[in-house]
Amino acid sequence: DRLQKADIIHLVETSLKDDEDEDAFSLDGYDQRFIKNGNGKGIATYYNLDKFRPVSEVKTDKFQIAKFKHKDIDIINVYRSQSGNSLELLEHLKKQIEGGRKTLITGDFNICFMENFSNRMIQGLLGLGFDQLIHEPTHIRGRHIDHVYFLDPSNRLKPIIDRYSPYYSDHDGICITIQEVTDTDQAENS
Repeated sequence: DRLQKADIIHLVETSLKDDEDEDAFSLDGYDQRFIKNGNGKGIATYYNLDKFRPVSEVKTDKFQIAKFKHKDIDIINVYRSQSGNSLELLEHLKKQIEGGRKTLITGDFNICFMENFSNRMIQGLLGLGFDQLIHEPTHIRGRHIDHVYFLDPSNRLKPIIDRYSPYYSDHDGICITIQEVTDTDQAENS
């Protein structure tokens, strides 16, 4: 029930193969898009076609990227395997980011944000003005490997993070609600 209230759902570290029938994984009320890359790799996205449209995908052996566009925000989802080159990933992400546009980047980066803060990909996104919004462990082993990066040049949107621990995964689920900031909210924060 919780997931099906979302306008877009990204599942990462999927294990779909190229020959699997996508209709077998349909979800009522959603269109779907899959980047299939075999065992433990790939992205499945379920989205409300009235609000989002898929615009690009990147599929390599070491990472996958899916980008969706909403009238107000771009949403980019990433799965990076542990052996994926973080600098190569950053270069691909930079190509997906449109200057001046609100952007949310989420995913399993397999880079602990706390232990590897100086990582080139992390520092590259922070250097572009993104804020990393996850500050607690997201993996059962206590690592901060699921990231949420947010950039809003207009300061008009406010993401609210709700983490939860589903029984079926060794990662926390991360629910993100995007709220519009009112003039009253901005005045209170000044």
